[in-house]
Amino acid sequence: MINQRLPPPLNGTAHTWHHSPDQLFQVIRYGYKKFDPNYKGKMLGNEDLSEDDVWSILEYIKSMWPENI
Repeated sequence: MINQRLPPPLNGTAHTWHHSPDQLFQVIRYGYKKFDPNYKGKMLGNEDLSEDDVWSILEYIKSMWPENI
């Protein structure tokens, strides 16, 4: 059994905001395996999303972050 970590909170209390918008786009669209071929987790991405959809998701995530980020 593979031990799965929970996804990081998206409210600015975790490391998500440390990543560039482009890297976050890539993870949402293509999953984490794009960055780590040996990744066996559940962050698979969704290539059915349009680019606009992914950028909209990122804007929503960023809207949850405190203003000082």
